[in-house]
Amino acid sequence: MNNILCPIDFSVASLTSIEFAINIAKKHSSTIKMLHVIAEGEYDENLPKSDDYYRNIEKESTQKLKTLVDEINKNNSLDYNLCSFEITQGDLIKKISDVTESEKISLIVMGTTGVSDIGESQVGSNTIKLIESTDIPVLCIPENIKFYAFERIMYGSTFSANDKEFFQSVVNFAVPFDSRIYVVHITNNKDAISDENYKNYVNNMKSYFVYEKLGFEQFITNKETGIALEHLLHVHKAHLLILVHKRRNFIDSFFHKSLTKRMSYLTNFPLLILRN
Repeated sequence: MNNILCPIDFSVASLTSIEFAINIAKKHSSTIKMLHVIAEGEYDENLPKSDDYYRNIEKESTQKLKTLVDEINKNNSLDYNLCSFEITQGDLIKKISDVTESEKISLIVMGTTGVSDIGESQVGSNTIKLIESTDIPVLCIPENIKFYAFERIMYGSTFSANDKEFFQSVVNFAVPFDSRIYVVHITNNKDAISDENYKNYVNNMKSYFVYEKLGFEQFITNKETGIALEHLLHVHKAHLLILVHKRRNFIDSFFHKSLTKRMSYLTNFPLLILRN
């Protein structure tokens, strides 16, 4: 993991995400690019728009970001500047995509307000749009949570032929933190995978990944996947949930109206999305 992108709009959620990005960057010897995008319509729609209007916004944002970045670089003990920043104007998702490509970004860390603040009309939020549009892993950080160094990570196994590829990314992320990884496979059909096949899967994964802090669990339930995930996150006291985004509308399902009153994990747990 070389370069981390951290979109920032100065909200509580985006400022919280910076703490996570800093800790990850230090563990992985990475750099952080903070990106602030000035978008039309983002500010008071009643105010007249002009070049001076956007120049003033850019000047104010530049001052804020420079102060923040200077403080971060001053307080880090590395032999290189940990953080830099960029301010641009336009569509947020398009600009993130441009920077991701030009800077060879390997991880995007983005603040999110979480399930409790998202209704059906807001499913097209920036975080969801970003996850749907990029092939880069996206780490979603809820606001007002503390960084716990990812001591315990839960990975939602796809139980597929390319699970090793995804799990390699999980291990690569976890090793610098010396995390314990819980590999869970949630199913509504107890006959979908035989005990022998699951045992072979576990043995195969353990032999392929020489990592001592591994645990495997097949969880059979008649509950929604999101509810089961929330339950297991609490059982394992996990600090991070990692899922594979394998189809469109995958993320939307976690924001469905019927689930929002029964789920809280996206407001309490960081969520790392890997793309298929």
